[in-house]
Amino acid sequence: SWFEFARLTCFFAQLLPNNKLKSYATTYRTAKMACLSPAESGEFIVKNAKFVKINEDGITNLVQEVIDGIKSKAIDVDNFSQHEYHPKPNDRNAPNWIFLIDTLNFCFWTPGDATKWKVEQQTGYFSLCAAVNRALKEGIDITNPIYYSNITLADLENILRSDDGQTKAPLLEERVRCLHEVGKILIEKYDANFEN
Repeated sequence: SWFEFARLTCFFAQLLPNNKLKSYATTYRTAKMACLSPAESGEFIVKNAKFVKINEDGITNLVQEVIDGIKSKAIDVDNFSQHEYHPKPNDRNAPNWIFLIDTLNFCFWTPGDATKWKVEQQTGYFSLCAAVNRALKEGIDITNPIYYSNITLADLENILRSDDGQTKAPLLEERVRCLHEVGKILIEKYDANFEN
């Protein structure tokens, strides 16, 4: 799917020297070779990456931090809904919001010294959350698959507009394709509702 292609394109761009793709065609061929599970992808990267190194001690330390955080309750499922950009547990639209965010949550990487895409002074994932919440406050039905299955590039560009009004969210066309793809599936197979 275009979603996987976009994720792999971003990933491979980060593996190449100077973060430049040799060609999208090469990346597309590489992406089409196989759809690997996360474990298989990790193994492939470890065996083949020339410009990426896995810090085993860092992984061990992170695992321990997560375990300690769970034990001390610093990391808790409730923390998700307590964040200002996340929906509250009693929000009936929360599952559709999460599904939309998960669909769009890929590759916010900015090359070199280019201006980062920011919404409410946030970057990356939280910038996406802020943009979606702003759209909802503006009356845009962005979490509705019927809406986003036909969303235009211009509409998504407006929804994801940056604080400075000039910097665009990365990979807008790929994000539109992802929304069309998952929106149509939700409409056709799940009566336009993620919870179904």
